[in-house]
Amino acid sequence: MQRVTALSSPPGSQIAYHNGNYMILADLVEHVSGERFESYLEGQVFRPLGLRSAISVSHLNAAPASVPPGYVFVLGHTLAVPTPGMFIGGAGSVIANADDLSAWIEAFAGGTRHPERDKLLP
Repeated sequence: MQRVTALSSPPGSQIAYHNGNYMILADLVEHVSGERFESYLEGQVFRPLGLRSAISVSHLNAAPASVPPGYVFVLGHTLAVPTPGMFIGGAGSVIANADDLSAWIEAFAGGTRHPERDKLLP
């Protein structure tokens, strides 16, 4: 890990995405709420929004059996690729179907207000 001694830009002037920050945020949610991040999302986000298929996993290989593996096409053959067991925490840990993804987008980015939105994002 590299130590950062200076900011790359003045605060508020640029946006820089970094998965590590979402992992830290998931850890913070666990410490403040006293719940596992996955449980917190289920009770405080997924259920209030009516997301029935959405789940959160802490490790890539923790997805349920109903989630198909990834595939690659090599030398004319399709091969299943085993999922690595790396920790993902709050960075890409949500698995959901298209209906739930649509409901998520409608709740947070849509032109209308979802009744639960203000409880989730003031």
